[in-house]
Amino acid sequence: MKISEVMQKEIVSATIEMSVGDVGRLFVSKQIGCAPVISSDGELMGIASKSDLIRALSERSDQGLLAFSDPTIKIWEIMSSKVLKVEAAEDVGSVARKMRDAHVHRVLVYDGGELVGLATAFDMLEALGESPDVHG
Repeated sequence: MKISEVMQKEIVSATIEMSVGDVGRLFVSKQIGCAPVISSDGELMGIASKSDLIRALSERSDQGLLAFSDPTIKIWEIMSSKVLKVEAAEDVGSVARKMRDAHVHRVLVYDGGELVGLATAFDMLEALGESPDVHG
């Protein structure tokens, strides 16, 4: 099974100028959990996830409680610049191994240098769960 068969084809991007609060609202409105972050000229700068937002918006106090911090922090300050890129024709198993080795939970999928999708570990697990080979 190719990664192009399990990837999400609709890509919602965040821009480098957006605040953490803006990106959180984007995630909620589009019902997504991560987004590539691009510069004003369209260059990929990184990727932001729900986990990044949670870490940015919460801090552990001396009493062990979470206190919310400033939602106006810019997304570029907290995004991950570590982005794993794979080719659309790659096998899901190969991509899963690359994700494991790189310690990432999502990949950007390219075809001929063009961004065509995004795949998460959950997308791959879901596809494997629907595969007849797994159940047979």
